[in-house]
Amino acid sequence: LFRSEWVSRLDLPEHTAFIGFAYSSLEIMAKEREAGRFVVVVQIDAAAMNQRIVQQEVERWPSYASSKLIFPEAYFGRARREWALADLILVNSDWTRRMLVSEGVSEAKIELIPLAYSRPASKVADRRDAGAELSVLWLGNVTIGKGIQYLVEAARLLKGEPVR
Repeated sequence: LFRSEWVSRLDLPEHTAFIGFAYSSLEIMAKEREAGRFVVVVQIDAAAMNQRIVQQEVERWPSYASSKLIFPEAYFGRARREWALADLILVNSDWTRRMLVSEGVSEAKIELIPLAYSRPASKVADRRDAGAELSVLWLGNVTIGKGIQYLVEAARLLKGEPVR
């Protein structure tokens, strides 16, 4: 029994909209839509396209792959049905928006809400002083899907350079 099926059986207080998370909201989204409520789904990734890209990276960089986790087509089928039911799909990046559009989602249904804070532009020098240390920060999961293999390879190329 999907949690969404269980939630769809609850007697909820009066409301006009529902927001659910991708891959886990199908049944309640259908119930909410049937009741005439505005339905939103928060899409957490680029679905099947993301899996295809990660699999290509695993083939290219097998030593970085922790496992070959393959989601079944039914998993992505749920997502496609959620997208069809949704009045609005929230994504956290332009990349995810583009991937969903490539999967057939109407761009008009997608709203981008970025995760990261963007500070106002500041004037940055074109060059740094010779010998000045460069600090590098990794922001993301340490996985092949987030590109850790490229960070490690860049670090190898910069060995002996003033990089922290």
